[in-house]
Order: sequence, then structure tokens, then C-alpha cells
Amino acid sequence: MSAFAVGNDDIHQQWAEHDPSQTFTPNHEPMSQILGFITDASKAQDKYSYFRLQGAALKYLNDYKGYLERIPVSQLNKNEQLAYWLNLHNLLVIEKFANNLKKAKRINKKRGTPQKAGKWWREKVTNVEGVALSINDIEQNVLVRHWDDPLFLYGLFYGVKGHGFSGTQGFTGASVTSHLEGLAKKFIENDSNIEIDGNEVAISSLLGWNKESVFNDDEQKLLGHIQAYATGNKALQLASVNVIQDKYDFDWKSLAQRPPRQSTANASNVNNSSAPVYRGGS
Repeated sequence: MSAFAVGNDDIHQQWAEHDPSQTFTPNHEPMSQILGFITDASKAQDKYSYFRLQGAALKYLNDYKGYLERIPVSQLNKNEQLAYWLNLHNLLVIEKFANNLKKAKRINKKRGTPQKAGKWWREKVTNVEGVALSINDIEQNVLVRHWDDPLFLYGLFYGVKGHGFSGTQGFTGASVTSHLEGLAKKFIENDSNIEIDGNEVAISSLLGWNKESVFNDDEQKLLGHIQAYATGNKALQLASVNVIQDKYDFDWKSLAQRPPRQSTANASNVNNSSAPVYRGGS
């Protein structure tokens, strides 16, 4: 159990603590290996073959999860903490998909929203420093609560078209800010997420859901954030925008690839020859 003595209402408060002098760097190469293993790159948007996570590959994922659960995250510096929480969050979502392949297409019900989390997001699926956590706990009780910068929103993997995550690189403390900034620019550039009509802008629900908790329910703060990471013509258009539309939209279309019919029969090929080898340490 954690030595941090807190009441139930403040059980997540321990992760407000960090050690700026701490130089320990967790090994997040396994996250990149997992992402690279399941990602089918596309110019439009990457898709994910969760069915590949069988046998040795699934054990690799579980070994990395166990490694993360043993790290004293409250003792890390702030950037390492952010990289840690994003990787753990994304790993848990991928694990859910891998263990529930037939339900991957119904992610909207399984995820729900921050205000009304679905079953997958409510379940306690990990234990960090003696505290049982759900995916929603990591999002709302850790990231939203202890990080003022909204950039972390773009690092959350949901496995659907509307999410802000892309690529095959796990987060590291050394590059987490620049990594998230790149994801933010790519997200905001996409008209499916940020659409401008005259002096108004329609925003993705990824931002709208978190308007109150992350942007203090301040429309101008949210608008300023979007403008700060807009580039090119989108930045010029946003310069004259002063109204955010009240209706938000989110693309729930799953990015899960359908497994080939012979995948079960050929599972040994995935398990033995393709699975990455975990060397994370303890």
C-alpha cells in the first residue's frame, strides 16, 4: 500500500507531488514497440491491428504494464510524470481492445464521455503506488487535475478517428512537450476537428468535453489555445474568430483493423516471430 496518507476524496492528490531534481528516466521503448507492432500506417489516418496482440505479444504488453505499475511515479520530475501517465493510459486502452476484439467497433459506449464514463473507462484496471485506478481516473483525477496545460488531451489514445493521438512513438520525459505540440498542430489543422465559418469556429468534442475542467469554462481561453497551435492558413482564419459554436462533434469511427480469417490459425507466427522482446527492467 502507498505510504501517502490521504482520505478517499483526495486519494489522487499524491500525484500533485513531483521531484524536479529527479533524473530517473523510465524505459518507454516498449510503448513504441507496441504501437509500431499494431499500427498500420496510412496517409489519411493510422489504423490498428489489435488482433496481433496474442501470446508472446500480449505477454510483452502485460510485462510493460507491470513495469509501469512498479515505478514510484510521485517521485519523478514533472515531464517524466506526464510521459508516464500518457503511456499508461494509452497502454490500458490498447489492452482493452486487444482483450475485446469484437467490441472494438462499439467504443462510443465503452468510452462514454468525461462526465459520464462508459464501462471500460470506469473499471479499475491498474494499480499505481497502492491506488487502484481506472482509465477515467487517469484522465480526470490525474491529468485534468494536476496539469494546467491542455496539451495532454492530444496524447490520449482512443482508437477512433476523433482522437488526437497518432504515430508509433511512446512519450518520453525529454520530448513530451514537443511531441504533444506536434500532435496539437496536426489536430487543429484538420477541418474535421476545428472547422471555421466566418467569425465562428466549431470545435471537436475532445476540447468541448473538457471546456469546464481544463479551460475553466472560459471560451476565450479555449479559443486562445486553438489559435496558439494553429498554423498556415488555419492560423490566418482563426485570427478573426471570436465565437465558439455550442454544438461539438466527435468522430467515433473505429480505427480497428479487422483480423484476417487465418489469423487464429497463424497465431503462432505472430506470437513467435513478430512479437517484440521486452527488456524494460524492474
